[in-house]
Amino acid sequence: MILTFDDQKKMYSLLLYLLQIHNKMKRQFIINFLAVIFISFLTFNARAQAPNLIFTPFITSGLVSPVYLTNCNDDRIFIVEQDGRIRIKHPGVTAMDTFLNINSIVASGGERGLLSMAFHPEYKQNGFFYVNYTNNSGNTTIARYSVNPADSNKALLNSASILLVIYQPFSNHNGGQIQFGHDGYLYIGMGDGGSANDPGNRAQNRDSLLGKILRIDVDHGNPYAIPLDNPFINTPNARDEIWTYGMRNPWRFSFDRLTGDLWIGDVGQGAWEEVDFQSNGTGGGDNYGWRCWEGTHSTGLSNCSNVINQHPPVYEYFHTSNPLYCSITGGFIYRGAQYSNLFGHYLFTDYCTAQFQSLIANGSGGFTHYNLATLTNADISSFGEDMYGELYVCRLSNGFIYKIQEAACLPVAYIAGTDTLNVCDSVADLSTPLGQNFIYQWTDSSGNTISNTNTVSVSQSGWYQVNVYNPAFCSNADTVYVNLLGPPPVASFAGLDTFYCIYNSADTLTGIPAGGVFNGAGISNSIFNPDSAGIGIHLVQYNYTDPNTGCVSSSGKAVVRVDACVGLTTLNGVEVSDIFPNPAKNQLSINLDALKNQQSTMQIIDMAGRKIQTKNVKLNQGRNNITFNIHDLEAGIYLLNLQIEGGSLSRKFVVDK
Repeated sequence: MILTFDDQKKMYSLLLYLLQIHNKMKRQFIINFLAVIFISFLTFNARAQAPNLIFTPFITSGLVSPVYLTNCNDDRIFIVEQDGRIRIKHPGVTAMDTFLNINSIVASGGERGLLSMAFHPEYKQNGFFYVNYTNNSGNTTIARYSVNPADSNKALLNSASILLVIYQPFSNHNGGQIQFGHDGYLYIGMGDGGSANDPGNRAQNRDSLLGKILRIDVDHGNPYAIPLDNPFINTPNARDEIWTYGMRNPWRFSFDRLTGDLWIGDVGQGAWEEVDFQSNGTGGGDNYGWRCWEGTHSTGLSNCSNVINQHPPVYEYFHTSNPLYCSITGGFIYRGAQYSNLFGHYLFTDYCTAQFQSLIANGSGGFTHYNLATLTNADISSFGEDMYGELYVCRLSNGFIYKIQEAACLPVAYIAGTDTLNVCDSVADLSTPLGQNFIYQWTDSSGNTISNTNTVSVSQSGWYQVNVYNPAFCSNADTVYVNLLGPPPVASFAGLDTFYCIYNSADTLTGIPAGGVFNGAGISNSIFNPDSAGIGIHLVQYNYTDPNTGCVSSSGKAVVRVDACVGLTTLNGVEVSDIFPNPAKNQLSINLDALKNQQSTMQIIDMAGRKIQTKNVKLNQGRNNITFNIHDLEAGIYLLNLQIEGGSLSRKFVVDK
């Protein structure tokens, strides 16, 4: 039987009525089960079709060259203008506030300018936000600003703190995206430095920050720290900040707000545009191939004989003459609440055609591609999300902002991607996407209403259903069986020190409970060998899987540092003669005696292994004095690490506030 959409709504309303009048009867479970079958059928049919996009003008005046749109988790929308301004659109108000104006320090035009912004995950508490702009010297600048505590619609112009300045050899391929991942770290998209075919081969050079996506910890360090699990933190001739490399110009990337997966729209050279995908939790270090590969196609350029197509795109499209594709504008996975037909689709478009396309998981590890609607005018510079996950696009030339909508009146009801949700805990927190002015009803397997918000906590295994009504009173529902498996085991281990010299003997580690697996550099079964681990900072982890429930505990973690320890204070003709004061408060001084002129790197590292400060220092023969400003460091124990030709050595010092 084929049901029209009106028939489906009528049947669904009838089922809701039956659920109400049989609320206390034993046959409730049977009715619920039938409702689940029907709702699954309805949802399957809704998601199996290509979305029917509608572009509704949202802002039609007052903006100049908008290049990005975002939110700070309230109902305001922040729009980034290329020439150096950030504007605020308030709901129901035509006039816009200017949140920040840094036009005087921004070089704008072409692919330069103020290119994006990102609010700190704790913005409501700390007031920090970050911007990516091209400074007047033509170089990429990542800076932090603060909101005015007396006026949430104004930023403090004098609050700027520069985190990173990256030299740009050419004016194009600046990248420009910054965004916080689900891990709380700031990700920065960097193009290959410009010109054509990456003449400096910078995207493949891991000693360059160009042609990469970077990942930094803005909550520690001065001006930032390096996350311990960044892939090249102990790799010679590689920058610690790098998360992925081999990118040409990742102008726009985004994180799936539901799963944390990373989606990248990497602009091609002259033939192929590509969409790259990285599943959350798989780690960094991927090589996406440029300049040796454009999409899945070899470029035939020099210095590429040993570069394999390690991480090909999940989708690519060719520059054809009709329509004239030229440059991908990466977008977002739709996780809003209004349009069930859009839910789970990654939307992207092309700058020259405004032909919108989408990818959605096909259930077999791949993605299904759809060609969707075309916006009448081209030059779409960016997508953006509001606090509810609804999507917008910016048109560069006329300053218009369009809201993306879908034709069907079918709100999103989504609890989980599976019929059974196994939860390693005694309580499960369930949710469906939050919509503006939506009505929610959660029921258990007995038909009892247990919540009227978009979230609910349940403490018993069983069937749970959410009914969702939007302001037009169109409705949808989703049902899941929750299987509560109990709290996961608490894993820990013993036998590992925090500091080793490279020549120290191996240690045997003991896991609690027994029967788990150790992971990390230098680990062989339950043995840690500092010589095998090598010089650097390493994370050792003990994972235990409960044989009864399959629940995994990864709470057993430790950070260990392995050093060359050549005399502990002397290395290759350099002696650390004094570190003072120790304990220190605001400034740390180091006296070094060198037998010859040489280059060195000095780093302050906290006991979690994060690199807090780094200085490249030219040592002169004789006495050298180096100082670090440590007034921002929290009280605790730190390592001062000296790296020169021939190895490295470390000394501990204490910060006492």
